[in-house]
Amino acid sequence: MAAPHTLFLYYREKGELLKIVEFLERAFHCFQELSNGCGTGFEPLAWAEYCLETGDLDGAGRYARKAIFKAKPLDQLPIIICAQFTLARMWAARGQFLAARSVLNSLSVMVAEYNNPVFDNTLELCLGYIGGMLNEEQIFAPWLKDGNMKHSELFYQGMAFSKLIYAKYLLLEKNFFKLEVLCEELHQHFSIFNNLLGHIHAHILDAAAKYRLSGLLEAKTALLSAIDLARLDALILPFAEYGVYIGDLLKVMQKESPGDEYLGRLASEAMRYKANLQKLDREKTTAPPLTGREREILRLVIEGKTNREIAAMLFIAEVTVKKNVTSVYRKLGVRGRAAAVRKALELGIGAIIPPAGGGN
Repeated sequence: MAAPHTLFLYYREKGELLKIVEFLERAFHCFQELSNGCGTGFEPLAWAEYCLETGDLDGAGRYARKAIFKAKPLDQLPIIICAQFTLARMWAARGQFLAARSVLNSLSVMVAEYNNPVFDNTLELCLGYIGGMLNEEQIFAPWLKDGNMKHSELFYQGMAFSKLIYAKYLLLEKNFFKLEVLCEELHQHFSIFNNLLGHIHAHILDAAAKYRLSGLLEAKTALLSAIDLARLDALILPFAEYGVYIGDLLKVMQKESPGDEYLGRLASEAMRYKANLQKLDREKTTAPPLTGREREILRLVIEGKTNREIAAMLFIAEVTVKKNVTSVYRKLGVRGRAAAVRKALELGIGAIIPPAGGGN
């Protein structure tokens, strides 16, 4: 469905998330048998997403890797994309942002091999989601920055998942007025199929906007709507990932209801996430880890060489150059050669890359 989150499509009634996952585990094998293995890895993927949303990060990692292991032999890339997206969010939730980026780097290289517009579109949604959390607007695809959903009309844009990523971009840009207006539209879109996770995110985004525009009272009302939808399923991560924007608000609400254990956990996880993200600025000032081959190719990119020229100089296939260049882009958090050169020089990478064949 071009959405990188399967439970986003199936979760439609509060208090029913666990039952949905258990039902999918019991029933989905029938589809797999009838379709000659299509969707292999779906059941552990559903459990991975359930664990992730409810804050069981160990379970999320374990099930996501199991899903990938099952999906790879049958080349089930949609399952792999969703599972890798789950792993990226899991690492980010642990505060290990380099690991989250590494997962997306590997996924980007893998997706590039297929040259499939649906897979490319889904990858861009993954990158936008993580970019919104990590304050990295440069990894948003241009169409997601513009809110141009015609780029993603296939399958109703993953049940409007792309509109959610656009909202994350507006939040990152601190365009709170436009975000507040968009949140009203989001609820209309999510109501068509009652995508409950969509509604929860929309309420949280609305609370973040109102907190800046209207003050505490209206923000609390919006956030309480999200909490009401999420409480019975004990959802944690949708709130924690917005910790920078709503962490302080949750702390205020926790003080007003000190006996509310669920609210207390939301506040604690949001503030922990916020603290981890505050460390990210220091992380961004250091050069990202590049492999020897990536450093060699980046040096030639800085010199202005084309992929074909680099391939000839290094005696490797042009597709290998393309994969490495894509990986470098992701690690640097840029899109395109010019931006990669600028970022490399800013970080001093260009000056420390040795010439091909070694050197000091």
